[in-house]
Amino acid sequence: MGLITSTFVDILFKTLYAISVILLAFVGLSQVISVVIYLIVGRKAWSQPEPLPLRVWPRVTVQLPIYNEKFLACRVLDAVTKFDYPREKFEIQVLDDSTDNVTSRLLIKLIKKYRDKDLDVIYLHREGRKGYKAGNLAFGMEHAKGEFLAIFDADFIPPSNWLKKTVPYFKNEKIGFVQTRWGHINFKHNLITRLAGTILDAHFIVEQNARYLSGLFNTFNGSAGIWRKQTIKSVGGWQWDTMTEDVDMTFRSQIAGWKAVYLPKVVSPAELPQQMNDFKIQQYRWCRGTAQVSLKLMGKALPAKLPASVKFMAMLHLLSFLTFPLMIVLFMLVLPVAGSNPEFLKLFWWGAIVSIGPLLLFCLGKSENNPRFIDRLVILPVLLLTGVGISLVCGLSVVSGSLQKGGTFIRTTRMDPRIGREYDNHKKRTLNLFIVGEIAVAVYLLLTIFLLWGTVGRLLLPWLGSSALGFLFVAALSIIENTQEAAQSRKEKLEKKKDEALEDGKEPNRKRMIARNQGIVGEPDEIIEPEE
Repeated sequence: MGLITSTFVDILFKTLYAISVILLAFVGLSQVISVVIYLIVGRKAWSQPEPLPLRVWPRVTVQLPIYNEKFLACRVLDAVTKFDYPREKFEIQVLDDSTDNVTSRLLIKLIKKYRDKDLDVIYLHREGRKGYKAGNLAFGMEHAKGEFLAIFDADFIPPSNWLKKTVPYFKNEKIGFVQTRWGHINFKHNLITRLAGTILDAHFIVEQNARYLSGLFNTFNGSAGIWRKQTIKSVGGWQWDTMTEDVDMTFRSQIAGWKAVYLPKVVSPAELPQQMNDFKIQQYRWCRGTAQVSLKLMGKALPAKLPASVKFMAMLHLLSFLTFPLMIVLFMLVLPVAGSNPEFLKLFWWGAIVSIGPLLLFCLGKSENNPRFIDRLVILPVLLLTGVGISLVCGLSVVSGSLQKGGTFIRTTRMDPRIGREYDNHKKRTLNLFIVGEIAVAVYLLLTIFLLWGTVGRLLLPWLGSSALGFLFVAALSIIENTQEAAQSRKEKLEKKKDEALEDGKEPNRKRMIARNQGIVGEPDEIIEPEE
């Protein structure tokens, strides 16, 4: 009986290993195909003719979904008020879900100033955050005057000609949305911003252009895009049964037959996450949401009346999240598989093809932030280490997303120096668990090399050794950030005690006096509250 059980387990492990390698290579095809397409037709992306300005401009609503964004919210509001669009033809909706009081007061004061200048700025506040960003957008759409809806997150600074560059494309009545490229305000701030910016450049420069120029499904990225209101209504409106309402709407609209436009030359600068912990939170949300969208829409995409090539690439796009859990499965299975039959692993060296796609994407992602090939080449090793190191976070998010719809929307914290950190206790516990898991996986991989050194350990050293280094690298950055955060927190507590002591003593608390003198009072004339 023991022999039978041992044989069964051995066969099971080998089967799972083989399936994982094959699926990884299959999913990796999406990036390889995007690279090939971009190499063939990529030049056309920068020479596309622009439509002529419209004689009569349609009404547009600019939506700003806000949640505890403080100074960033004021910045994006100031930027969109400078749009050179006919004033009588566009309104601005400040969709404020904030609960920190500070953001709301700042916005209310600024909105009053713009309303005094005859700008159509509406302040919308909900009681409760049902549906998070998707619910906020849906609530705003109920009150929107425009037939087109432009969406900007708080960390964006769109150029003044953004609307005039995008709206003319809707002359084609089949166009459902237009997506523009994200720029980076803080690309050179530190290593994390360079990593995040290079990854986004690969997506916006290579993948998005390749998809658009070849007639494949394009992606609405959640911000710096504009929608035809009728498109959103026709496919059931914004929904919050996934954590990536943008990907959900992207696929629902194009499955229904609507087309998309991508404009790489229209750039909206935005802030990149500046800490590894913020980057982890962002990737966790994106991977979990994509897994949820895949389960929700895969069955609708396959039978849709679309060209076979479009459906095939859409399927690869939806399955791209599988890369991370499959990587973890492979790492866990190397030891038991090689322990029973070392030669079995040699059958699957060709599975390394999965790494070619990301390598080429990053090398081709030339942008104004990172124009030199040598700079992209230098950061490539760190990108690969991070890609492996983040796989545990992303893999767990995929499992979580596959088991549960929706979820709490965890916003990526921005690092404006006036804002400070906003991690709650739940976030901190989750991030600390990730660190423990990353270190545990790294130790397991090093142990695997050691135990298999007499057979295939030497051959596995480059792969498993670099992977272990990736997990340790990501964990180390998080530990350093946590240590710095703890030191900063202690410093702030000491300063607070000193302020309180000053208040109780003879000297007035200067900081608090300044805060009182800069207090914000008052509300705009029109505040719409949601109906019960």
